[in-house]
Amino acid sequence: MALTKATLIDLNANELILDLNADTSITADTDDTIHFKIGGSDEITITGTALSPSTSDGNALGTSALEWSDLFLADGAVINFGDDQDVSLTHVADTGLLLSSTDQLQFGDSGTYIHQSADGVLDLVSDTEIEINATTIDVNGNLDVSGTIVGAGALTAATSITVGSAVLTEAELETLDGITAGTAIASKVVTTDANIDTTGQRNLTISGELDAATGDFSGDVDIDGTANLDTVDIDGATQIDATVTVGVDDTGYDVKFFGATSGAHLLWDESVDDLILAGAARVVVPEGNLVLGSTAVTSTAAELNLLDGVSGLVQADLTKLAAVDSTATELNIVDGGTSVGTTAFADGDGIVTNDNGTMRQTSATTLKTYMADLTLTTAAQGNVTSLGTLTALTVDDVAIDGKVMTMTGSSSDTFVVTVGTNGATSLVTTDAAAAAANLQITADGTVDIDSAGVLTLDSGAAINIEPAAGSAILLDGTISIDAGVVTGATSITSTAFVGALTGAASSNLLKSGGTMTGDLILGDNIRLEIGSATDGDLAIYHDGNNSYLDERATGDLILKTSGAAIKLLGATENMVVATKDGAVDLYHNNAKKIETTATGVQVTGTALATTDTDTSNTGNVTLDFAANQNFVLTLTGNTTLVNPSTEQVGQSGFIAFIQDGTGSRTVSLGTDYETAASAGLTLTSTASATDLVPYLVVASGRILLGTPQLAFG
Repeated sequence: MALTKATLIDLNANELILDLNADTSITADTDDTIHFKIGGSDEITITGTALSPSTSDGNALGTSALEWSDLFLADGAVINFGDDQDVSLTHVADTGLLLSSTDQLQFGDSGTYIHQSADGVLDLVSDTEIEINATTIDVNGNLDVSGTIVGAGALTAATSITVGSAVLTEAELETLDGITAGTAIASKVVTTDANIDTTGQRNLTISGELDAATGDFSGDVDIDGTANLDTVDIDGATQIDATVTVGVDDTGYDVKFFGATSGAHLLWDESVDDLILAGAARVVVPEGNLVLGSTAVTSTAAELNLLDGVSGLVQADLTKLAAVDSTATELNIVDGGTSVGTTAFADGDGIVTNDNGTMRQTSATTLKTYMADLTLTTAAQGNVTSLGTLTALTVDDVAIDGKVMTMTGSSSDTFVVTVGTNGATSLVTTDAAAAAANLQITADGTVDIDSAGVLTLDSGAAINIEPAAGSAILLDGTISIDAGVVTGATSITSTAFVGALTGAASSNLLKSGGTMTGDLILGDNIRLEIGSATDGDLAIYHDGNNSYLDERATGDLILKTSGAAIKLLGATENMVVATKDGAVDLYHNNAKKIETTATGVQVTGTALATTDTDTSNTGNVTLDFAANQNFVLTLTGNTTLVNPSTEQVGQSGFIAFIQDGTGSRTVSLGTDYETAASAGLTLTSTASATDLVPYLVVASGRILLGTPQLAFG
């Protein structure tokens, strides 16, 4: 059938049906607009300015099997991306393509991209490596490298290399070229060998300090300045051409010269300012050269030897000294020496006395007999002991430095101390019963300590014991108070008791005035124990650093109050306040954070549950619901959440799953985890994607998982 030219038909907004079921057509029901309908829906719209899909994101240009060939766009054409055209690619005529603003051109994933981070700044970013393969890379500007430069080949610089503020030129680097470790080479850097040694150096000049463990000089050492040496050991001959001084005025040091014979040496002992010869050492002075003080000794050695071995020396001409065998120490005593020893003195010892100009020797016994008949008339005598009986002794004041005053005699004897008005006395007795004596103190009455050791006060008597501040009255043993009541004007001031109070005294000791007006002070680690007599059910004490309220019984520690509240306070801040018939408040830095109310608990601020952030999960994983409320799990392999045993009914929170850099990790569930319609969990497979799953524990072994919220970004 031959084709003929059709006559023009005016559809006038009517629909041109193109298929048998009338769901594919062309219509122009809007002025200057053509709609293409396919399968009953408008798919393509053509206007005078655009060819577009009828709905946003409605159609693709080509398919995976049917691709367009070439795309031709005019100068200045713009390709826009996104529903709000947030990214654009613009053709710059005869120049290139312009990517909008700071948008990125990414490669592979979000970790590798190119973009303009700021005006005039182009960033090439990669989370691992940027590789440039070229024969030559030419950088015209400055090269700023924040990390480490690693070069497999040579590094060439035209003039110099700058490191920090240091500039290394070619000439300076030449001093490093060709150096040999351990050997000094002219115009080269000197480095040590493996033993930290160098050889070949000459004329080393040091303007500062030379610090070395040892020094070995094969040649001469010339030191123009002062050499300050802690220790000097010289093995060879030494020549000193100037004055040698050891120490300074008023501060000297020992100097010792050894001889060839063992033990022979000459010592200047600075501690006693003596020049001492020891062992076989001698003083040899050429004849006529001995000077004592400023006077020369003119005697010859032969003349001095005449005195050695003289058989007799009469007193008149000092020619008889053979009978004198006194040592230097003994002669120094006669000469008035001041050195005094501590040798014990006994009856048989001899005593040297000066009898009207004549030196004589007598015995210590003779001196003791003489002293026994001596009458003491001077103002004060020390250490006087009477071997006999003093029938009467009148003393104005008596000071006894010892510890014991012993009273002897028959059991009927009485030792009486009478004190006048405003007087005072101090008595010490260690064993009144053993002494079998009575001690009577009269002070506005009579106090008797009888042979049984019992102290009794007469009617109307009073004893006031008032030690000075810082002193103590120590009562070792047990205090028994008859009838259990202390009455009268008894006063104990600044006193410490060591022992135990027994009988009714333990409850009535303070009943004299009815009220304890002073402080009860216990030292560190001294406990105030209440309850059991053996270990105390409740202990209050301070250990030197911390204070303790220690409940050691099996019952409860109960704090009761008749007031409005119980408070736990810092120096000036509230920590816990429990109000009677009201709230219990918890504070942080004096600011209330948690308050109980009639309907529950009120939190001021943020209440945070513990969250497990586990960065590696693969294989079987057991979540610890007792330690954590929420979980952030990075999947590094296919993972199975096995049944836990720590969940609590009513516990709720979330589980976040993060794919690692590989992605496509799956999560399987133990039987305790339940999902809607038993569908299990289907997570986003994209690398680094984050999905969120809420949960609620409704019973033991039943953890309900909500619908996953996928691909957060």
